[in-house]
Amino acid sequence: MKVGQKTDLFKMKVTDSEAMKFAEVIQDMPLAKKGGQSVVPATYPIVYWQKVELPWLKDIGPLVHGEQSFCYKEPVLTDHTYYAEIRLVDIREKTGKSGKIVWLIHEMYGYQDALKKRLVFTGITTVMFRPELEGES
Repeated sequence: MKVGQKTDLFKMKVTDSEAMKFAEVIQDMPLAKKGGQSVVPATYPIVYWQKVELPWLKDIGPLVHGEQSFCYKEPVLTDHTYYAEIRLVDIREKTGKSGKIVWLIHEMYGYQDALKKRLVFTGITTVMFRPELEGES
């Protein structure tokens, strides 16, 4: 695992039904409207973390979600396909009373199209794991 690794560009097909389910779960209803389409909740892009493979996370064991933030240049709308990539931008190790903890800081970039001409949003997500637990199940 090293800083600079990134996923291939992947599709984020945002459907109205998935956005509604997500909004219900996080209790962020009703969805706002823009031009006849629904605006997804601010944290919605995190859904795609579960749908894309992050090769550097393979076989490291359980992860704990630390924090996340998103910044939008324009709203993410339903019934549209966006394109995104996730990059590993920092690795921080800390040793405390209970052992070593590794923090992985990721940036997600969401684009209007596959050519990456128009950035729609960015997101920062931090996860942590304990290296001594790697590979245990």
